[in-house]
Amino acid sequence: MINTYLRLGFKWSVAMLPLIFPLYFIRFEVAGFPFTLLELATYVLFLFFIYFELLAYEREKNEWRVFKSFVRYLLNKHGGSYFNNVGIPVVLLLVGATIGVFVAGDMQSALGIYKGWIVAPMLYFIMWSNVNDDKFFLRRSIQFYFLSSFVLAVIALIQVKTGWYLTLDQRASGPFESANYLAMYIAPAFAALTVLLIKKYLKKIKRVGAEIWFLIIEMVAVGLALYFAQSYSAILAVVVAIFAYFLFRYGSALLNYWRRILVTLLIVISVIVGAIYIGQGDTYKFKDFLEFDQQSSSSVRLQVWRVATDFIAQSPIVGIGLGQYELLYAEHAAEILNQEPYEKMMLHAHSLYLSFWLYTGFVGLFALAWLIMSCFVRLKYCEKDMRPYMRLGLVMLVVILVHGVFDTTFWKNDLAYIFWFAVALSRA
Repeated sequence: MINTYLRLGFKWSVAMLPLIFPLYFIRFEVAGFPFTLLELATYVLFLFFIYFELLAYEREKNEWRVFKSFVRYLLNKHGGSYFNNVGIPVVLLLVGATIGVFVAGDMQSALGIYKGWIVAPMLYFIMWSNVNDDKFFLRRSIQFYFLSSFVLAVIALIQVKTGWYLTLDQRASGPFESANYLAMYIAPAFAALTVLLIKKYLKKIKRVGAEIWFLIIEMVAVGLALYFAQSYSAILAVVVAIFAYFLFRYGSALLNYWRRILVTLLIVISVIVGAIYIGQGDTYKFKDFLEFDQQSSSSVRLQVWRVATDFIAQSPIVGIGLGQYELLYAEHAAEILNQEPYEKMMLHAHSLYLSFWLYTGFVGLFALAWLIMSCFVRLKYCEKDMRPYMRLGLVMLVVILVHGVFDTTFWKNDLAYIFWFAVALSRA
């Protein structure tokens, strides 16, 4: 009986884990090893996962039971195409990250990244995929992610109301030191919330129940926080993801209405650009965005990308090692650019794809491409009643991928978890 309750508690804990995604900054040591609260929760849950698999082994007396259970999700193609297989790209990504540890000059820092940004989120992905066996679990996992985004949004809106910003440019950032960190966290939630409400509207649901009101409140709060974070790339990613949802939902049937779709898309983009111009045309952020001949967010990105591509050209196969961009940028940026960079220090390459190539080498970049492809191919082979949840995961993934052209939407504790959550949901 006690094991039944433990298993139920374990399943609920996995579903609730998105609530503490933002709490990675709570750090402490266990037996001399540094951990974040998010990491420790993941590893503790994984021990329970192993415990339940050992119990199953004792019942079946099958020495392969634990191992097979651990890898069964990864090895199952879930359909007739090997591009639908998620196990191979996950292993390749782990291999690329492992190589990145040994390539890195600062191995201690690289091991910290490997532990917190690679291994722990992967374990969460494996646990989530194994305990996901009903729609109730799916809905609760999504709702807990929405709730964590809503809490961050409320903190950001309080900043706007009180003026107690953490950022020098007075952009809403919630508890984070950068407004971009807030935008990268809540943008997938805003897109998913918007899609859910559109879906309910298209179903012509006349009775407005408590669930819809919760969705509306969360969407408004998260949307306002995203607006005040002033991340134009996040807003662009949300727009692209919402249009992608209709492609996932209606597929080739939309091609018959391509003229209307094109006109609608142009109108939506025009309205968004107009709203941003009217609301932020006089702000420093908007003016800074359009500057290329002097220091601005745009010119800094161009310099950062140029330095990153130079590093890749020097080591295209194995990259530069986990977490080494900040150090190498400080040492070589001026030499590569033939001038002092606008920003002396830069943590990442401001690109999901360049960062993957730099940190995990070509193997990791190839694994990322395969992993993404497997999520889209999976939609073809999934069960019909699971497609709404999978489309929601794909919407979140599209936000991450589009936003990842301009920012590093993976290489951070909470963002890595959100990425794997979107992947798991898109393969439900």
